[in-house]
Amino acid sequence: MQHTAEFFEREWKVDAGLLFCLPKLTAYYETLGWQEVESLVLIEQPSGKIVSPLCVMALPLVGEGWSSGSLELGSLPW
Repeated sequence: MQHTAEFFEREWKVDAGLLFCLPKLTAYYETLGWQEVESLVLIEQPSGKIVSPLCVMALPLVGEGWSSGSLELGSLPW
């Protein structure tokens, strides 16, 4: 995961990483610097927008922390 974060920052030059995980894994990701997104996260599904059924975590690569505003992912799942 550290190599992934370095790649995000160096190659993609993004402000943050985002992942979905099971609740039992949040403590592990927190030890690596990821923060649980506490705000509403909407994801696009073929039937319409739904609230994410999984925990959403962010890895801020710029600044101190993750924004507290809601997040809407406007793309269908793979």
